[in-house]
Amino acid sequence: MKNVIKIASSEIDYYFIEREKNYVNHFFGIKSLTPIIIEFILAISFIYPLFTGDNYIKSIVFIDETKQVFYKKYYFFIIIGIVFLLHSIYGFYKNRRERSIVKKLFRDKLDELKEVNSEIEFKLNDEELELSSKIKNWSRNWKSFDYYKTDTQYLKIYSINYHKSYPEIIIPLKYVEEDQIVWLEKRLAKK
Repeated sequence: MKNVIKIASSEIDYYFIEREKNYVNHFFGIKSLTPIIIEFILAISFIYPLFTGDNYIKSIVFIDETKQVFYKKYYFFIIIGIVFLLHSIYGFYKNRRERSIVKKLFRDKLDELKEVNSEIEFKLNDEELELSSKIKNWSRNWKSFDYYKTDTQYLKIYSINYHKSYPEIIIPLKYVEEDQIVWLEKRLAKK
């Protein structure tokens, strides 16, 4: 078995665009926007009576079997609604800003690799997985990885020390030969 998986310099664009898309969707996608959207809807529901002219809370009190109706201003809930609205707008802004920063980091890394005309190599042996390019060399012992998943396009290797739900290593299966996949699955299954 050949123990090197190479991503040629001409294929680096595809690899980094897919990595960027996966990362951005995982950390800045709908899962991270859902609490912000819920908070926004809650804020609108608190502020809505302000625009309908019905900004009073009706209280009915019975004193000596006599029904008395009191109207109290709705200002407390409107203030809470405005605070929620401002917080949700800030959360959305922060999410979009961090998303654009991450995209820029991926593009900068891609430009750096293209500038030196580098290819990415994953070197496999019994003790460790090594990633190397002209810019960076990195290696990890197989024991530091916790589990792996495969789908139709990628082999994803996870380490809880890195992140619980996002893979530390993503290897596109189109660059991996069949015997390498079998070897990797056996190696990772020993965990």
